[in-house]
Amino acid sequence: MVHLRMTHVQPGRAVVPRTSVAAAWALGVFLVVRSSFCSRSLLGFQAPLFLPVRLRSQGSRRGLAMRGLAPAASLDELAAADEFLQTWDREDRARRKAGIAPAEAIPEAEKLRAALRIQISEGMTSVRFGLMAENGLEAVKAMKSWTTALQLPVRGVATVGDDGQAADKKEVAAGPVYVKYMYKEGEGATLAYMKRHVGATRGVHINPDREDGELRMYGDFPLELFDLAEGA
Repeated sequence: MVHLRMTHVQPGRAVVPRTSVAAAWALGVFLVVRSSFCSRSLLGFQAPLFLPVRLRSQGSRRGLAMRGLAPAASLDELAAADEFLQTWDREDRARRKAGIAPAEAIPEAEKLRAALRIQISEGMTSVRFGLMAENGLEAVKAMKSWTTALQLPVRGVATVGDDGQAADKKEVAAGPVYVKYMYKEGEGATLAYMKRHVGATRGVHINPDREDGELRMYGDFPLELFDLAEGA
């Protein structure tokens, strides 16, 4: 497996063909795709009542149901979630740029969790996390809370060096780390990989792929987002 350092660029708008998704991820290009559909009242917006929804095969639905994912979200639900996640991210970035210290409570945390769960619902074909934490213990705790809350399978966290080879866990985990996790529909639980992280960024990027073939990237979101959720 090739492990490349992920480069965080400012989110923008883009639509990337599915054939380009793997290449974009490997190069560390984080793109944000904003849906063109109207928003839905679920997140406080108005939307048409009916929009076409792509149906999945019975086998795919059964496989996702076994993992406990929510039923497929309609296009207007996905659009509302997409809009909310991007708006939250822009406002959070603006607060950081202005030097405003983060509040004790995460702004609109409940809506944020709901929007992420909509993106990780039936109809998702794969998902990737990029998680940046102060140390390995904090990273593993955050990975567990996120994957548990979103009902994603993970076998554990392996430690690797900059060369992609196995590395001493204690040594790597002692300082800032980056954890990469990927789940693809139809596959079982996979390992996440932890390596040293250079940079001040702390938080979680999430990249859910859906059947429409667009590449979406959201974050940074707080590491503790799902720690604070009751029952997460």
